[in-house]
Amino acid sequence: MDNTTLGGWLVKAVVFGLQLGLVYVVVQAIRAGGGLKLVHPFQPGWGELHHRYASAQSHQPMTLASAQIGFWTYKNTIEIGFAADALVLRKTLFSSAQIRIPYAHITVVTPPATSSLLGFSFRTDGIFRVDGADISLPSELADQLLRHLAAAEAPLHPPAS
Repeated sequence: MDNTTLGGWLVKAVVFGLQLGLVYVVVQAIRAGGGLKLVHPFQPGWGELHHRYASAQSHQPMTLASAQIGFWTYKNTIEIGFAADALVLRKTLFSSAQIRIPYAHITVVTPPATSSLLGFSFRTDGIFRVDGADISLPSELADQLLRHLAAAEAPLHPPAS
């Protein structure tokens, strides 16, 4: 074995090692993020939710945010608010349509979680379901929604002792 053969073999081994490392990182990132999220393009979305939960009642304060509702992602074009009894969503791009979803109609599919990859920590989004439509919210807003859902389930009056 001469030097050129050994050098060529070393270069191939390094390239293969880098490829293997990249595959490992990608697989771990997918796993840490909750797996591959394939979204059904015909699942209910904003239109169906608006048809059922349309509301003209204004709510303040609202927070401008990103969310995925059904198949569509609304990047900084949704305002989100938390009323005492309902989640309030308002579109801000080409519309001012607003929906008011009672907390009792919302189920938790995947709560937000903290994951780590190669020593870096990150938060995953929370996924909620309303009448077959998945709503994905950034972790901070998902945490707020979880608190409101928990408060809505709490009894209004403590049990008498």
